[in-house]
Amino acid sequence: MIKRLTPVKDGAADDVASISGNDSAANKPAAAISPLTLYNTTEAAEYLRLSRSCLAKWRCSGGGPEFIPAGRKILYAQSALDSWLDSRRRRSTSGHSSYKRPHKSAEPGDSN
Repeated sequence: MIKRLTPVKDGAADDVASISGNDSAANKPAAAISPLTLYNTTEAAEYLRLSRSCLAKWRCSGGGPEFIPAGRKILYAQSALDSWLDSRRRRSTSGHSSYKRPHKSAEPGDSN
């Protein structure tokens, strides 16, 4: 289930101001609130095609997407999931291998 916060429509603030009789610019919103799509852990795992336990482990150890603790619930913003995915993009596996090449030992007589 995806929860979406809806922004205030442009004319809605004007309607409220005209009903209340207050037409000042101070009561108008500076900018409309952008919608934020939030996922719970199950939905985020499905979105990322990972397991719930993988996300739970990353919440404890780090390395996973940013999350929002909301009481007893854990929420993930879709924008945070997307940016985490983008940060994990690679063009090859050579730069991120766990294998480390041994350093060349200095030749006898080298000062380095």
